[in-house]
Amino acid sequence: MNNTKYSDSWATTSMASSPTPGKFPIVALNCFPYKTISMTQQMVEDLIDCGFNAGVFQSSETAITNAFKAIDDTDFRLILQHPSLTRSESECRAFVNLYKEKSSLGGWIVANDAEFDKFDTYARYLSLISNLDASHPAFPILYAGENIKLLGVGNDFSTYLNAAQSKMSPSIWAYTFAPFRKNGCSSYIDGTLFYRDVGLISQKAHSLKRPFWGVCHCQSKVNFDHEFPTPTEAMLRFQVFAAIVAGARGIVFDSYCLTPNNNIQTYLLAPVDSKGNKTPIWHYLKKVITEARSYGDRFMGIEFIECRYTGSAIPGMTYLSGSFGVITRMSTSLAGTMVCHYKSGNKNHMLILNRDVDNFQNIKFETQKNPSIFEVPSYPVLPDVGATPSAERKRTLPPGGYIYLSWDSSVKG
Repeated sequence: MNNTKYSDSWATTSMASSPTPGKFPIVALNCFPYKTISMTQQMVEDLIDCGFNAGVFQSSETAITNAFKAIDDTDFRLILQHPSLTRSESECRAFVNLYKEKSSLGGWIVANDAEFDKFDTYARYLSLISNLDASHPAFPILYAGENIKLLGVGNDFSTYLNAAQSKMSPSIWAYTFAPFRKNGCSSYIDGTLFYRDVGLISQKAHSLKRPFWGVCHCQSKVNFDHEFPTPTEAMLRFQVFAAIVAGARGIVFDSYCLTPNNNIQTYLLAPVDSKGNKTPIWHYLKKVITEARSYGDRFMGIEFIECRYTGSAIPGMTYLSGSFGVITRMSTSLAGTMVCHYKSGNKNHMLILNRDVDNFQNIKFETQKNPSIFEVPSYPVLPDVGATPSAERKRTLPPGGYIYLSWDSSVKG
């Protein structure tokens, strides 16, 4: 069993460090183009300029060595995923010992879309890696969806998560999921699975006092039964802030560089194409990550209290009725919101997120009469309201948009 935990204030105590010490992890899956052997300075600059501070990389040892050289003078961290980590104990030892002293190493991933029937195998290698390298976290990226082969026959998502804890005890609870589907010319969110997954995995991680990493799917693809659309800025913003609202202590972006096609899926467009060129998605992503880091860094090292929702049900979360934090009452449309509460000493923070990525949503909420309440409305529609003692507030949230509130609980109206 892998019992590695973090020494940072945002998790529990142990020897291992965060992949990005002191910073909110913004992690790029496929951080360099597939089969690239030599990483150019421009590739590294584009990654960092977009806002990433870590990336998951799976390639040949030559490419990995060159990647470390390319990022050597930066704060970017490389999290390694490689078949050698789970193929045999001798290969795992050799691979870990080859790279564990690298100053730019962020950690180890033993599986992406971890398969239920292989949990025992992953657990054995997680334990080995942790014994070889106590300074960097080793963890799986879990699966979320309806694939029975990955979930395990007869299992629901809760059973899958419980087994993950029982067998692997992940030091980081990270997962991948593509929530948006395309139907003709229109796109929609698979809300049943998305909210189930983010609610249950967040609940599991927080109950264990382990960091939870949310997911933002940022490439379009087609498989045998679904088409996944090219993400809009609103789609990206919604996924990122849904993770932050659910208490995420990091976000995985799947994927930064275009994934190569396989016999099941054809990949169409990602932030960076197969030749390393930026696409329009890259510019959307940079804007959203800039916003996300301002809140992610603000919430680092402080206590996540709870996430509640309005609108359609979210498994694992409590419906917001009555008072919550500084809010005494809230009314929204059926699309609803997600509302989170963080706290540090007497300072409180709250995010209110529009769950509708296609439409504006009018909401109304009342707050306690606390003159310290400070409000920063959603990008990019409303001006900064600033501090206001007003108890009743009517706001219009843009698609996937949010409002930030802060207040001092020691100040009374």
